[in-house]
Parts: sequence; C-alpha cells; structure tokens
Amino acid sequence: MSYSDYLRKLIFLAELLEKENTGTAGNLAKKLDVSRRTVFRQLEELRDNGADICYCKIRKSYFLKNNFDFRDFFSKSAMKWHSD
Repeated sequence: MSYSDYLRKLIFLAELLEKENTGTAGNLAKKLDVSRRTVFRQLEELRDNGADICYCKIRKSYFLKNNFDFRDFFSKSAMKWHSD
C-alpha cells in the first residue's frame, strides 16, 4: 500500500471513529477496502499512539473515549514514512 493510500484510509478511519460510525470490523474493512486484519492493525497503531478506542456491542461500532489528536498522529506518521 502506498503512503497516500495508507494516509487516506487512516484519515477516513479517524472520521468514522469521531462520528462513531465504523460498524463491525468486517464492515469497517469493507469501507476502508482492506482486510479485517489490517483494520485491527490500524486500530492498534492508533491505540499505541494514544487513542482510547473501544467497541460498543449494542451500537456495533468502534468509538473514541478520549480527545485523540489525529493531526498530531498524522504528522508523526508522515515523518516516520519519510524517514524509512
């Protein structure tokens, strides 16, 4: 996956998390056009960087429990990709 695809999908994931409109991991994989495993890796990457992401079984959606700064994360991510 190219960096631009990676970033575009992470931005879309961030928007869905903020709206609490991700759906299940399977639904989210379809929305992002990635595998379920990639969804779990992306969620874990966000968690590793400070996002408090939970899943609501009733709403069947992932959501943020904190005010995670996606802009800061994307800046760090961009620097990481350019240094690799």
